[in-house]
Amino acid sequence: MNAPLHASLRAAGPSGALPAASPVAPLLAALIVHRARLLREAFRILRSQHLAEEVVEDAAVKLCEAEGALEADHPAPFLSRLVRNLAIDRARRLKRERLWAGSAEEAERVPMPCACPLERLEQREMVGVVMRTLATLPPRTRFAFLRHRLDGMPQKDIAEYLGVSRTLVNFMVRDATKACRDSIDGYCGRTRAPCPMAPAATERRAGTRGAVAKGAA
Repeated sequence: MNAPLHASLRAAGPSGALPAASPVAPLLAALIVHRARLLREAFRILRSQHLAEEVVEDAAVKLCEAEGALEADHPAPFLSRLVRNLAIDRARRLKRERLWAGSAEEAERVPMPCACPLERLEQREMVGVVMRTLATLPPRTRFAFLRHRLDGMPQKDIAEYLGVSRTLVNFMVRDATKACRDSIDGYCGRTRAPCPMAPAATERRAGTRGAVAKGAA
């Protein structure tokens, strides 16, 4: 889909201009729609399905962390460039690591790339879980959830755009929220990772709240 995402969403409701909103929701929605193609693009560079999935999830985290700082009139080409650049950076980093591989003692002296690598890994994996969950939802439900939860669009405006009742929009947002919560709970149960919703994990997972729980809270 090379046209702007809003054009592809016209099929979900009557034509007409959308109320102004931040670009985060359209970019995330486009990433979900084009995830398979973006994975193929990353795989061609990295030759690893696992690394390709990590790169696409990193792209989702960057979009969440941008909080409206990124703008793209055509989300699909923008996301292709973003994933391609991330994949190239990852490939170059892996090449350097192979060239300069040292002993375990030397590795311990290398500064960590972030305050808590495990937290960053869990954050990225939970974003991937939520993305895959959103991809299974009906397009209108996904659209309503992203525009309301991420862009803060009033449900009455979403209802008017989609040509449905406010009650139906409320149900769609509720169902999508529950699906996201269930997917995060399932991830936490499988990995024994502290759930970002738990009180004990709230303070030390500020990054996760911004990238995942903001959309699933």
